[in-house]
Amino acid sequence: MSRTDFAESLKNCSVERQVEDCYNAALEKTLGVKKISYPHGCDGCCEFSVNGKKHTLLIEYKLDEDLSSQVQKAKVLAQVVFYLKRFESAGETLPGTVLVADKNECFVIHSNPLMKYLGWEIDWEKAPSMAGTVGELVLAISEDADINPFVYDVGRGFDFGIVAEKIKSVAE
Repeated sequence: MSRTDFAESLKNCSVERQVEDCYNAALEKTLGVKKISYPHGCDGCCEFSVNGKKHTLLIEYKLDEDLSSQVQKAKVLAQVVFYLKRFESAGETLPGTVLVADKNECFVIHSNPLMKYLGWEIDWEKAPSMAGTVGELVLAISEDADINPFVYDVGRGFDFGIVAEKIKSVAE
């Protein structure tokens, strides 16, 4: 998928599933991802290798959020924390890298800065999609100095390879 194809296909997305398809194709091409699974109801989880070492990427897709907004970013990351809690509760290895993506922007973050929230006393039975309503969690994430990922504008001519390289560097 060329730069123009990726940007154009995202621009034409009208539902979140189309956004997911565009990014999944880009992950397959740039990281060699072979299988994307959906454990615990997440939008996607996959393995990829960097220098022979396997890493796990948790993916959260949106249709059209303003990921440059600190509050919107925190709401989405609160949802990611809820998914990480589900991995933890199941006794599974937690994904080390997170990709949050929509039709206009995306960002990559290591999961380590989110781990401190797994011990909070909140209603973990709540659906992850409702995590953005947990005010104290959203506020804490939005004010957390350790959580400040660079947000990529995926407009015209955007090269997803840049994001793939960021995913690799964050994983290592």
